[in-house]
Amino acid sequence: MAMTTKPITVETVKKLLNGYKYMDDIISCYGNLLKEIDRNTQFCSEEQKKTLVPKFKRDVSGWIRDTQKAKADIMKLLEYADNDFDRELLWRRYIQNQDYYAIAYDIGYSESHTMRLYKDAISRLTANAAELPPFKY
Repeated sequence: MAMTTKPITVETVKKLLNGYKYMDDIISCYGNLLKEIDRNTQFCSEEQKKTLVPKFKRDVSGWIRDTQKAKADIMKLLEYADNDFDRELLWRRYIQNQDYYAIAYDIGYSESHTMRLYKDAISRLTANAAELPPFKY
């Protein structure tokens, strides 16, 4: 049976790109969780140390890998930008987390015109990203 997927939307692309800025913090939290597991195993029974602790550490390590993969997939999504200008505009907005005013100042356009350029860039990226396999994040 063939799997049907929903077409990627502008809102989906925005959510994916918006999520990028939180991923380093998430990875850091997972890393801290692994350290806490190691520090607090004295409170576990010997049976828990043999079974539950290693399983939980594997799970957390898997979460780290999944988040790193999601981050790489988002970077790959930007490769589908229509041109270098669109890619730079989206990079500044989502990866560098710059507001429209800062971007507009740097590129020499008004803030309102920069917002129009952004809207066009995100629409073109969405259209180009229709070729991508579905994201599961």
